[in-house]
Amino acid sequence: MPDFSMNEQLIIDYLLGDLAEAEAGQLDELSVINDEFAIFLETVESELIDDYIRNELPENRRARFESYYLTTAERREKVAIARKILKHADNIDSSNQFREWISPVRFAPSKAYQWFAIAAALVMLVLGGYLLLTNLQLKNQIAQMKKEHTALKQREQQLQQDLNQQRSVDHQKETELTLTKQKLETLEKQLANYGSVPIKQFAFTLLPQQREITTISDIRMPATAESLVITLKLESDDFPTYKTILKNAGTDEILWRSDVQKSVDQTIVVKVPAKIFKSEDYILEVFGIAKNGNTEIISGYTFHILFQ
Repeated sequence: MPDFSMNEQLIIDYLLGDLAEAEAGQLDELSVINDEFAIFLETVESELIDDYIRNELPENRRARFESYYLTTAERREKVAIARKILKHADNIDSSNQFREWISPVRFAPSKAYQWFAIAAALVMLVLGGYLLLTNLQLKNQIAQMKKEHTALKQREQQLQQDLNQQRSVDHQKETELTLTKQKLETLEKQLANYGSVPIKQFAFTLLPQQREITTISDIRMPATAESLVITLKLESDDFPTYKTILKNAGTDEILWRSDVQKSVDQTIVVKVPAKIFKSEDYILEVFGIAKNGNTEIISGYTFHILFQ
């Protein structure tokens, strides 16, 4: 396997498609299983993109960058994001001010990770709104059930009074009373279940990456949850299969890996054991796996867990 440690030229050849297929395949695999190499790869890639944007690449390398590197939508989007960030950074007087601009993201120091954190924060704002809407819908549903429960209870009492006052039983009212009692019993059981059944699986959705974000929204996970079911919406579906890695956003430690899976309607779903999580920041990185086995990181989703 090629010596990747501090070998910037080897990584540039890899990014520009100038390595043999066997060597490129080994580096694809290494970028997934080796954290140190993944960080080094992302750093070199970020510098290569910056040099391209600033017109500092030699002519032959610039031509190779445009003919090979920019052939995928994901890489073109990386360049677009970098162009916007560099434009903003050039307008700031000091590097300290730039760090203050991105510091609320609380993300890893590499440029690629800063892009993911900035983009993923908007995802979490959208997700926060989605969870709030879902919670409001649930409260409205329970309120409607309680309202129906009160109406049925009053109807039951009225029918019972009518039957007690009449010497001859009205068969129609008696039948209606029976049905009303059945509905009332069902609703009472449903209302009881809302407060007695513990949540075993906690589900939420992460949307495709967005930009221009300064905060990370919180995900409030029930203490009784045994697993988190996370739906990841992909911005594009360019690979036959995918693999997902969960990391601690503060330490960059890999905590969990998914099996290889296919997307359905540009969506993948992962189920992560709840015991892995603490009240910290996390990032889910999604890798696309090509038919020849080559892998490429296509997205990162950042979120913060709070237990309730």
